[in-house]
Amino acid sequence: MFSNFSLDKLTTTLTSAAAQVEESLKANALLPTEGPSALSFQKASRMLQERVGVVAPEDISKLPESYTALERRSDALVRVLRRLLLVTKTYEIEGYDYPPNLSESLNDWWTQQPADAQSEEKKKKVQFSKSFAAAIAKSAYESEEHLKALRAPVNGKAAAAAAEATAEDETEEPADEAEEEEEDEDLAHLIEVFGAWSKVFQDIDASKVQLDSVMIKEFNARAEKMVDGDYKEVTKLRAKVEDSRLEFDTVRHDVKVKEARAQAEKKDEKPKSEEKTETKTEEKDEKTAEAKDEKTTEAKDEKKDVDAETESEDYKLLEKLEDEFVSNTTAAAERMMEFASNSEVIQLVKLFQQAQLDYYKKCTAELEKNMAFLNTFDVEDNE
Repeated sequence: MFSNFSLDKLTTTLTSAAAQVEESLKANALLPTEGPSALSFQKASRMLQERVGVVAPEDISKLPESYTALERRSDALVRVLRRLLLVTKTYEIEGYDYPPNLSESLNDWWTQQPADAQSEEKKKKVQFSKSFAAAIAKSAYESEEHLKALRAPVNGKAAAAAAEATAEDETEEPADEAEEEEEDEDLAHLIEVFGAWSKVFQDIDASKVQLDSVMIKEFNARAEKMVDGDYKEVTKLRAKVEDSRLEFDTVRHDVKVKEARAQAEKKDEKPKSEEKTETKTEEKDEKTAEAKDEKTTEAKDEKKDVDAETESEDYKLLEKLEDEFVSNTTAAAERMMEFASNSEVIQLVKLFQQAQLDYYKKCTAELEKNMAFLNTFDVEDNE
């Protein structure tokens, strides 16, 4: 179906159409021939021609290699920052590390126990955040409260029964009494273990909240500023460079066309008249011809003056646009050098690593302290 398709034909057609539209607008006085509007239209037309590839490469001003290298580096850096933010934005999601398979029904298992199995302390619930560390802390805390309920009298009847049992126990052997005390002591130790376990992970969770805050308010904020603020500024400056290049190339092309046209007109000038004869008739004709030549010469001189003035204005405009092109290129290059500087990126990485280091140091310290506490219990190692 597309066997006869030719990209060159399409390019030629587009260019021809653009040229025809431009000539038609000029012929109908719809296109301004002077001023900023004319330059804007010519610039847009040239941009189209460059994009379809009909402008010769040598007619397009080349930016310095150092400038294009800065462009590539800036673009690469912003892709790196966006890739990092894709991960670190996770810190802004509440409960991002909360186990997805940990259902609330399981997490609140203790609340399903009989009311008389809950102590007064259990009813005073401690608030926990939604994180993995907090989930562990909450599980240990509720386990501690459940164990406390085993040794606490639930109501008045239970207290009376306990007092009666104590009176009867006075007649029992001391061995039984010692055994009960040992059981109470074991339960107390277990309660301590779960209480300490819960406290450790509450502290770890608090450290995680601090880590999240640093990542959100400092790391993410600085990275987003580089992407949404600094890089956008770089993009605007680069757009100004491209715009000034197009203007300069457009006017330069226009000047070249005018110069070529002027040279062609010189070649088409008629040679001087042949030498006149000495006859009176010829002298009269010669005088008439000379008068005509003088008028023609005056007209040509006036045209030359106008052309020279126009040419001078064109060169002044070309020089002005060249200065703007150089100035805009310099400004954009300087801003890209600042943006793509290693120092800002390395500072970001240091901030990330320091926040992680502080968090894991806190976790290590809390776990070491808890292990020292657990080692005070004389338990047999089954391994």
